[in-house]
Amino acid sequence: MTVPGQFFDVNPGKLRKSPSPYEKWMRFSFGPPMDNMVAGLDRLKEMLSV
Repeated sequence: MTVPGQFFDVNPGKLRKSPSPYEKWMRFSFGPPMDNMVAGLDRLKEMLSV
């Protein structure tokens, strides 16, 4: 599972006016079995190489 990094940016009350420094980041959940994780990362690699 992946989640955009901006959702993990700590900015209480939205005090920072600049864009999130994590806007181009993403978080990965490594909860699935290893085979599923490897298959997902292979697909992501293929998608990004196009």
